[in-house]
Amino acid sequence: MVLNQQFIQITDRAVYESQENNPDREIHKEIGYISYDQNRQDHVLCEFHIEGYVNQYVLEDRTSESKKFVFITEITENILPGWLARTTYEIQGKDEFRETFELSGPDQEWSCFLISEFKRARDWNSPEHNLAGILCHQIFHTLFNGI
Repeated sequence: MVLNQQFIQITDRAVYESQENNPDREIHKEIGYISYDQNRQDHVLCEFHIEGYVNQYVLEDRTSESKKFVFITEITENILPGWLARTTYEIQGKDEFRETFELSGPDQEWSCFLISEFKRARDWNSPEHNLAGILCHQIFHTLFNGI
């Protein structure tokens, strides 16, 4: 939690090794914030990506029984018009969750772009603990208990 405990901060760094279709090693970084918009009574996720993309999502589906949270973009910057993104967080256990990132072009169905599994690391200073531990605890505690 940051800025007087008003926002959940998410930082992410992913390294994609060279592949046949993408010969250059890619390092993706992003920073995001989850806030609660009291006027709309909705949670909002705003992400800033190293490539210059900005996505603002609204929480579309919150199912406490399945512990699944679905965020769908409402505003995008530096992305072709008509494209949407959907990010789904699913609790897999006490210290782990799955993130699914999907894209939809104009007049197209959703297509899965990336699935990531996060587990709490034992080392507090490790990048995995920073994301999995803090994100698991803060997002899910806040969304289930914070309203």
